[in-house]
Amino acid sequence: MCNFKRCLLVLIILIFSTINCFADEKKEEPIDKADLEKQISYALGYDIFDKLQENFDLDLDAFTMGARDNFEKQPKLTEEKLKQTLVSYQRIARQKQIERIKIESKENREKGLKFLEDNKLKTDIVTLPSGLQYKVIAAGDGALPKATDTVECHYKGTLIDGTVFDSSYQRGKPATFQVGGVI
Repeated sequence: MCNFKRCLLVLIILIFSTINCFADEKKEEPIDKADLEKQISYALGYDIFDKLQENFDLDLDAFTMGARDNFEKQPKLTEEKLKQTLVSYQRIARQKQIERIKIESKENREKGLKFLEDNKLKTDIVTLPSGLQYKVIAAGDGALPKATDTVECHYKGTLIDGTVFDSSYQRGKPATFQVGGVI
């Protein structure tokens, strides 16, 4: 009983964590409470079914029957069978997610390698033996820091499509770190 409730709670949390909490807030017209409850029920049903369908082709009739039976507290399966079935679903969903991640990983690796190959041909790009590439924006004429020194500098990290994922410029303050401690 306790394990089933825990599995069900995890599934519900998973479902609701996928709901877009950051939707644009627009001025809404007043809605009748009963109408709002119907709209919310519909939207949740639509969203939950959509998210669950990403991993498994759901049978709409069986899904609806399960929801209705739960609402009426008249389950057609034993608690143990419900638990086993949800565990099977989680296993299938996890496997599909792993497969998607493997495909995306392979595609991203290929894109990344192509980017590095193309990028190293540019005249203003320096490529180290490790494969690290960088561009000197303004060369300094001071002493070179040792691996044990702490330095302060601005930087901007971007993905290969130009998306900025980290920037000391955006924070308005240079970063301070030990030279040997940087990735």
